[in-house]
This record gives sequence, C-alpha cells and structure tokens, in this order.
Amino acid sequence: MKAKKTIQFLIFFWAMAGILPSFGQEGFVYVKGDIYIESEITLDNYDLVLNNAEVSGDGKLRLESSKPQEVVSRHSSIQNLEIITDSHISVEGELTIRDSLVVSKGKLDTQKARVTLEVASHVSFFEKY
Repeated sequence: MKAKKTIQFLIFFWAMAGILPSFGQEGFVYVKGDIYIESEITLDNYDLVLNNAEVSGDGKLRLESSKPQEVVSRHSSIQNLEIITDSHISVEGELTIRDSLVVSKGKLDTQKARVTLEVASHVSFFEKY
C-alpha cells in the first residue's frame, strides 16, 4: 500500500466565494500541496482551484455538475480526472494529466489553458455535448 501524502484540502463555500467573483454560487474547492486519492472524490457543482497541487493515487477526481464549472490551475497535476457535466468545464492555467482523462458527458474547454497529457495518459470521450 502506498504511503499517503500530506493533505492540504480547504473548502470554501459561497460566503467566501465573493473573493473570486467569477466562481459559481455553490463555492469552490482550493487545493495547495499534495492529495492522495485511494478511490474517488466527487466535486458536485463546485469549482476547483489548484495551486502547485499534485492530485495523485489510484482513485480519480470526478467533476460533476449540471451547470458550468471552472478549474483554475497553477503548475498543478491530476493523476486521474473524470468529467460528467450537462454543460461545460473551463480550464485556466497550467495543468498536467498524469494517467487518465475521461469526459463521460459534457464539454472540456481548454482555450485559456495549457493542458499537458503525459506520454502514458489515456484519454476517453463518450457522450457528445
């Protein structure tokens, strides 16, 4: 079993979201540092801010929403990312996908981002938006 990394995981709700007015009214999740996912973490209707973060592990980070979501990344990486949305997810900044990117439903907008897929990455798109 892999050793768990130090987790710095802070959740700010709508009361705090006024700091970044471009984020949705549900709030956002802020990750700085390392987080290890053994099975799955689902962010339902939350935006995601990654600041020099490494989201690793055998599990996946799932972004699930019925409305537009934003991912703002500053020099960060995600091991396994799954997207399920009725709308779209916009990515800004620099983001590396280390193992897998799965878009089960919705649209992934990377116009304002530099998304890097590592050589061994798997990419899957299922339902057309």
